[in-house]
Amino acid sequence: MLFGGEPTLNMTIITAICNIVFNKLKKKIRIGIITNLVCSKETIRKLITIAKKNNLEITCSVDGPQCINDKNRIFKNGKGSYSIVNRNIKLIVENNIDIFVECTYTKAHIDENISIVDLLKHFYSEYGIRRTHIAFDINLIDADDLYWEKMVKYYIEAIDYCFNKNEKDNLTFSFLERILSVLYFNEVIEAICPAIENDIAVDINGKYFPCFMLYNNQKYEFSTVKELREHRKSIFNLHFNKTHSECLNCWVRKFCFGCAASDCLLGDSFNKKHCYFIKKIVTQCLLRVLEKTLNIPFMELANCTNNS
Repeated sequence: MLFGGEPTLNMTIITAICNIVFNKLKKKIRIGIITNLVCSKETIRKLITIAKKNNLEITCSVDGPQCINDKNRIFKNGKGSYSIVNRNIKLIVENNIDIFVECTYTKAHIDENISIVDLLKHFYSEYGIRRTHIAFDINLIDADDLYWEKMVKYYIEAIDYCFNKNEKDNLTFSFLERILSVLYFNEVIEAICPAIENDIAVDINGKYFPCFMLYNNQKYEFSTVKELREHRKSIFNLHFNKTHSECLNCWVRKFCFGCAASDCLLGDSFNKKHCYFIKKIVTQCLLRVLEKTLNIPFMELANCTNNS
């Protein structure tokens, strides 16, 4: 995965990496790039050429419609970046290249009354993207409880929307897919975040980190891959097998997911708000699955849950 900062600022390096991996080493691996796509048309044309030649997977960080993105992602002069990002995503889509979206849900969304469903609809109507990764800003954990409750409500509404959709509006988001993969395919991942098991982040100085979220943090910096692998489990000890004391006998343990790197940065303590969030959305998924499987009205199932 190529990330930054902003990786498209150095297209020469991106071209060289793809050339080494695919032409010289001839490895059958995937290379992805996470970019904000705030770049010139010339840079986008280069990125499109590389993507077509090497099957480069492009993920764009964009926070939704202009009213939100231009609050969260601005230039030094105070102007928003949405118009450039919007243009560049459409250029990529027009060239028949798949593009993924990572969206961070923030207080700004809640202030503007923009829900998770609104975001799903926006990314589909603008770019034809049916699956979106929408993760909440970790700062919401420390925000006023009203913000947190509203955010949880919006995620629950999104689950209902996805279950009630028809094939024409077949939209989804990664949190929902993660829960359903456990239910339908028993794809249980012991680590709270699958990335902490295998990911290695490398900076421009050749230093290694267990996750890109911990980039430029000396506490998590290693000189060799071997050294990193030897210390990985000790860094993420509580997250590999979800071994916080509160987690061991929790009914939602097999579904639980989150960001281990964020937890490290927040002090690695057990987070009751995150636990509450996971239980709420998993419960909603289970009720919706039972409704479809047993053909029992949703409200009847919900009342049984509330009374138990």
